[in-house]
Amino acid sequence: IVESVVGNLLRNAVAYTDEGGVSVRVTSDAVVIEDTGPGMSPEMIEKAFKPHVRQQRRRGGFGVGLTIVKRLTDRFRWPLDIDSAPGRGTRVSVRFPEARSQPLG
Repeated sequence: IVESVVGNLLRNAVAYTDEGGVSVRVTSDAVVIEDTGPGMSPEMIEKAFKPHVRQQRRRGGFGVGLTIVKRLTDRFRWPLDIDSAPGRGTRVSVRFPEARSQPLG
């Protein structure tokens, strides 16, 4: 489920970033994905979670990735935050409030 959420967010970030880059940061209780793409207006962010909505048709996909992300994050009560503005890129974070970290090894 986490793979589906993060995978869809990464696909969108890469698909909409022609210049600059995409970064992923993993903390003890969150995943944060940032891109330098075109960004989204508040109206577009609101529409982005509806099925079959795409910002630009030439980017491919079916417009259901963020719908899946929203349904899963709502279902598991993982707070989802999108910070974006046209011309500024997008930062999406998904928190996992019940996460427990353990050292590797």
